[in-house]
Amino acid sequence: CLVYDAGRIGASGAALRSLRAVLNSEGIHTIQSLVLSHADTDHFNAVPGILKEFRVEQVIVSPHFLRSSSRSARRVHELFVELGVPIRTVLRGDVIPVGLSCTARVLHPQCTIDTAIHSDNENSIVLDIDFDSKRVLFTGDIEGVALRRLMAMGLPRCDVLIAPHHGSRTGLPQEIVAKVHPFVIVVSGSGGRDWPFVSQAFYKGWDGVRAVLRTSGGSPKNRGAISITVFDNTMTVEQFSPTGWHSML
Repeated sequence: CLVYDAGRIGASGAALRSLRAVLNSEGIHTIQSLVLSHADTDHFNAVPGILKEFRVEQVIVSPHFLRSSSRSARRVHELFVELGVPIRTVLRGDVIPVGLSCTARVLHPQCTIDTAIHSDNENSIVLDIDFDSKRVLFTGDIEGVALRRLMAMGLPRCDVLIAPHHGSRTGLPQEIVAKVHPFVIVVSGSGGRDWPFVSQAFYKGWDGVRAVLRTSGGSPKNRGAISITVFDNTMTVEQFSPTGWHSML
């Protein structure tokens, strides 16, 4: 099991409850790799609770995370050391083992020190996960110079794009969709006040986009947990609403 990020803005308890529900529903008690994309607290503030309730075999961060000036990042780093949780740092080209038919390749950060990139967001770990010929691109909060550079280097096409920076304008929605041609775009949040612009930008990026889904915001039937299942080379996408799970494709 690989978990990518574990947090929520100002609501570590809610983040932990959500993760606990998912992992318990799948009968998962051990997390082989806990990936923390970058040193913003809304991406890792549920980690202390996770470490109490689940076995974590390794934590994966970028070198930038360990050098962060964030007090919260330093505290969680100290907690890993105190509990003896192995810490692995990764850069572009590294591979994270997930399973026999699943690989996770690191596309970013590209180097340990980059004078052109200064923010935690721009140093986010970007993962290309390939499972049974389907691909999901996890982007963290990458934006700005780092995202433009990554796109210029070339990005693999994907079936599902986890939108950069919670679907904000700074995540260059139209540009990245034009590069990776996703069928499904997932926004971890509401998209904020720029949502009308961002939503249109996603569809303008590529006419093959079939669904843009948000975990919050909008009407109750159009927000909630999102499940993506791959089996026998077929992908199903469902979203949870007050009336249960519904197919979104």
